Amino acid sequence: MNGTLNQAFKIARFDLGTAVRTKKAFVGILLYAGLALLVAAIWTFLQNKIMAEPGFTESMAASKDRMLEAVQMKLGADKALIQHLASLPVAVMTFFWLTQSFLPVLIAVLSSDILNREVRTKSARFVLLRASRTSLFIGKVLSHGLLLLIAAILSWMVFVIYVTINLNGFDLVAAMPSILMFLGFTLVCGFCYLGLTALVSSLIDGSGVTILVTFLILMAFASLSQSDTVGWISPSFYRYRLWSPEITEILIGLGAYVGFGALFFAGAWQRLVRRDV
Repeated sequence: MNGTLNQAFKIARFDLGTAVRTKKAFVGILLYAGLALLVAAIWTFLQNKIMAEPGFTESMAASKDRMLEAVQMKLGADKALIQHLASLPVAVMTFFWLTQSFLPVLIAVLSSDILNREVRTKSARFVLLRASRTSLFIGKVLSHGLLLLIAAILSWMVFVIYVTINLNGFDLVAAMPSILMFLGFTLVCGFCYLGLTALVSSLIDGSGVTILVTFLILMAFASLSQSDTVGWISPSFYRYRLWSPEITEILIGLGAYVGFGALFFAGAWQRLVRRDV
């Protein structure tokens, strides 16, 4: 077991070095952080402008109950959920919602070659002379998991720093529990979709085709999640459980993402250890 992990760590270090040299991961992470900065700038500009309108604060206070009732009617949600959402920092909540939507796309682009590059270039044959297939799999997952971790943390840091400096009325100390909670949720969601990308990458050798197929699967998951009958087979079905004020609902959502991710990774590992390289 120790030998397998040692080999995996060596493969992970080499894979990270390759990602840095080719600049693909570097550019992708910077682009994602740049999008976080853009979102922060746009949101800050709009919110500051709206809040500067005469009588805005008084108007919001007077109409808060009516707004909650309107949202409750629109979403068909219970009042506890609406009040919970109303208690969260709006900027942080908005960024997490966008993260849930666009992080799977980033992962599909950055990790489209997570398992098929070595197979496509035949370099896996040389790697497997000194390492097991399981070590190769673990090493690749570790390296891409670290890239995901860096991208997620950097994007949240960029967003939070910008709104802390520029957004009027934003209280970083009060918002920190929500920030840490949503960052943790982001990493769990990322685990799931990294597993999905790994599975597709293990089945398809072309990097570009892997991205396309992963996009199509993500779209299919989004469509399936709208169904009350079969929606449970899609990870997207559980995304709004993470918004619940009930800890049980949150744990169900997190468990679903972890379960789907583990299933995807297991399928990718089985494919790698059984296929001809």
